[in-house]
Amino acid sequence: MSHAKSSGAVTEVAPGVWAIRVPMPRHPLRASFCYVYAQAGRAAVIDPGWPTPESWAQLEVAFGHIGLEIESVESILLTHVHRDHSGLAGRLAARSGASVALHPADRVLLPQPPERHQARVQEWLGLVGAMPEAASEAIDALPAPPTPLTVGRWLRDGEVLAVPGGELIVHWTPGHTPGHVCFEDRNRGLLFSGDHLLPRITPNVSSMVGHRTTALADYLQSLERVRALDSREVMPGHEYAFQGAEARATGLIAHHRARLHEIVMALGALPRQSTHDVAQALSWSRPWSGISGLQRRAALGEVLSHLYYLEAIGAVVRVASTPTIEWSIRAAGALEEEWRRTGRALAAM
Repeated sequence: MSHAKSSGAVTEVAPGVWAIRVPMPRHPLRASFCYVYAQAGRAAVIDPGWPTPESWAQLEVAFGHIGLEIESVESILLTHVHRDHSGLAGRLAARSGASVALHPADRVLLPQPPERHQARVQEWLGLVGAMPEAASEAIDALPAPPTPLTVGRWLRDGEVLAVPGGELIVHWTPGHTPGHVCFEDRNRGLLFSGDHLLPRITPNVSSMVGHRTTALADYLQSLERVRALDSREVMPGHEYAFQGAEARATGLIAHHRARLHEIVMALGALPRQSTHDVAQALSWSRPWSGISGLQRRAALGEVLSHLYYLEAIGAVVRVASTPTIEWSIRAAGALEEEWRRTGRALAAM
């Protein structure tokens, strides 16, 4: 960041644009980034963060450092509805009167009554062949419910948003969630990527509860779109800012190509397998037995999104669907043919 001026958890990344490192207690990612556009006592906020008292306290301290009041926030822009990005949006809107903006495709992921959510998770766990008792463990891992969120504006792909001191272009980039968006500040060369592009971590692309069966296909197409943007600096939702959106998108496409091949190889070991069976046979950052709760659900959702992709291109087929989907290889060569057809083979070179 050529302009960056930092004071602890607050960094001015460009004139009038601030990054706030918001802590995420009891979450493996530890922190998320909230971004603030500020000018003449007015502010717009991108992704305020995780719904805990510690997170809110940091937001208040950071606003004081910038020289703003919470009440100065006029708009809250969400890259997506996951709680580590949207969890404080309801509280911030209630305090400031700001309008909340979200892409309508994420409407299906807005918080539901716990009993309804648990029933959906139980059904989904049966679909992937996992133990249903894992549902309550996953729900217990969430922070306290956030302040209810009312969306005042539904974002449209390609629209230009006026923010204090600048403009942001909305790019719909589904995959991580159905309604994920990136915000591009073309004048400053900044791309606020949410969880679409992260510098080190591979974003989770899942067909979990509320997510589309086309999640991986959506994500690959969204990566192609972001590769074409002329952004000098990427402002992600986690980790740290980085340069090289095109190179990072290319690397992520290559990662998913390798993952698809690994899944095809795992399916070749037995004639029919559940999503859970396949997941146990894959390589992970730690042993499968050490992955639990929400992280296991995310891992299973990732495998399922890849299986749906392989089904769509004719590489695998469902051999049973009730109550658990079981999969079998149909034509392993279909994967290479799909990559040649789309031109994505170049991404793995």
